[in-house]
Amino acid sequence: MDNPDGTLVFSEMEIAEARRHFPEHRHLPKAKASLQAVRQALPAHAVLHFSTHGWAGWGESEVSGLKLADGNLYLRDLFDLRLERARLGILSACESGLPGRKLLEEVVSLPATMMQAGVPGVLGSLWAVNDLSTAMLIARFYENWRERGLDLPQALREAQRWLRDLFSDESKLAELEAQLPEAIANRFAAEQADAFYKIAALRDLSHPNYWAAFVFYGV
Repeated sequence: MDNPDGTLVFSEMEIAEARRHFPEHRHLPKAKASLQAVRQALPAHAVLHFSTHGWAGWGESEVSGLKLADGNLYLRDLFDLRLERARLGILSACESGLPGRKLLEEVVSLPATMMQAGVPGVLGSLWAVNDLSTAMLIARFYENWRERGLDLPQALREAQRWLRDLFSDESKLAELEAQLPEAIANRFAAEQADAFYKIAALRDLSHPNYWAAFVFYGV
C-alpha cells in the first residue's frame, strides 16, 4: 500500500524497493489503496507493506490505525482477519507499534493484532517517523533480508546501524556516493534520484529519532 493520500514524498522509492524483491506482488498506490481493496488483498500475500500515515489510540487501543485512500484501517478492523499466508507485516507509519494506555498489560496494538491474525513478524514504529529516513531504513532492511540472507531481527538491526553511521563514517559515505545514485537512477527518474541523493547527503541521520523508531515484533 503506497502513499494513499499523496503526501509522503519518499513513499514511491520505498515501495519500489519492496516491489523489486517480490515480482509477484500487488501494488495499491494512492487512490487504489481503498479499505475494500486492502482488506481483499491482505489474506493473499506473504509480505504486507503499508507505507502511509499512522497513529496510536492512546486512550482506546482499538482506534489505532493506518490511513487509507477512502478512510482508515483501524485496529478493530483486523480482529476478524485470518492471514494464514503472511510471513511479515511492515507498518511504515508513525506510532504504528505503540499500544494504548488503557490495557497495557494486554499489549493491544497493531502489531499484536496482526500477529493474532496470523502474521508471525511485524515491524512497527514507536513515534512519529521521518519520511526520508524511513524510506532509506526500509530499503536497507529489504536488501539485508532478501539479498544478504539475514534473518528479520538482524536485518532491521543492521539497517539501523547503517543509517545511524551513514554520514559519520567516511567509508560508508564513500560507499553511498558510489552506489546510491546509480542504484536509484536505475529504478527512478533521474531528477527524482538526484533529489533523493542530495537531500540524504545534507542530513545528519545519526540522531535516534531517524533510525531507532522501528521495532521487530514476533519471530
